[in-house]
Amino acid sequence: MQGRPRRKRSRSPGKQPNAIAVWSGGSSGRYETYANRYDALLGRWGDAGLIAADPTWDVTYPKVASDQVGNAIVLSFANYSIRWNRYDADAGLWTDAGVFGSGSDHAIAAGLAGMAVGGYISSSQVFVRTWNQTTLAWNSATRIDSNGLSAGSLAVTINALGNTMTTWRQSDGVQNRIWANRYSVDAGLWGDAGVVETFDGGQVYDPKVVLDSMNHGTVVWRQLHGGSWFIWANRFDWVTGGWGDAGIIDVGAANVEPNIGGDGNGNVFAIYGRSGVATAIAANRFSVSTGA
Repeated sequence: MQGRPRRKRSRSPGKQPNAIAVWSGGSSGRYETYANRYDALLGRWGDAGLIAADPTWDVTYPKVASDQVGNAIVLSFANYSIRWNRYDADAGLWTDAGVFGSGSDHAIAAGLAGMAVGGYISSSQVFVRTWNQTTLAWNSATRIDSNGLSAGSLAVTINALGNTMTTWRQSDGVQNRIWANRYSVDAGLWGDAGVVETFDGGQVYDPKVVLDSMNHGTVVWRQLHGGSWFIWANRFDWVTGGWGDAGIIDVGAANVEPNIGGDGNGNVFAIYGRSGVATAIAANRFSVSTGA
C-alpha cells in the first residue's frame, strides 16, 4: 500500500469569485479525492463530495485548475495511474473519474473558456495532453522531453492565447537540471526541450512557471549553492526563443519550495518559505517597467 501523505488541499478560482477546493481524505481506511465549490452568489460553500476513489489503492495528491467560466479539471494519483475528473459549470456536475495517463508527478493548468493542459512523467519521460473543447475529451499524449533520463517536479502553465509552457527537473547525464518546453498556438507544435540553468554542482528542485499575455515565460526554482538553498529565476523571450541568464533572486539560507504568479502584463511575483531559526514567508517581484 502507498504511504499516507499529508492532507494537502488545492484550490483554484473559477468563475470569479467562485472557487473549487480539492483534497485527499476518507474514513474507510483508504484515501480518496474530494471536492467542494464556493458559490459567490450564495455566499457559501456547497456540500463536499467524493469525486475519485479506487477499491485497491489510495487516490492522493489531487491538483485542480479552473478556466474563467468555472469549468474545472482535477488530476489525482493512484498507484502510478493519473486519474482525471472535470466539473462542468453549465451542468453543475462532476464527471466520473477517468484515466489520464500512467505515471506520476502530474500537473494541470487552465486558461480561458475550455482551455486546459495537463502533464505527467512516465518512465522518466515527460508527457502532456491538451483538452479538446469540441469533443470534450483529452487529445493524445505528446512527449516533450528529449533524453529520457531521471525526471520529476513537473509544472505547467497556459495563457489567455492558449500558448503553453512546461518546466521540470531532469538529469542531463551528469547532474539534474531545470528544463522547459513551450507549445505555440500559431505553429501548432511543441518546441525542443532546453535547459533553463547551467550552474554546475548544485541540486535543483521544485520549478514553477508562469506565462504572461505577451508570451514571456518566467521559471523559478530552488537550487543548492555553497551549502544553502537559494531561490533562482530565469526569463524566456518568446520572440527570440531564448532564455536569459539564470540568477539568484533570494540569498536567504534554507529557502523552501517556491511558487509563482503574474498579473498578465508581464509583472511576476514569486513567493517561497524560509526555514531555519524561524519559519517565514518571503516574496520577490519582477517589474516589466524596470526589467528587474
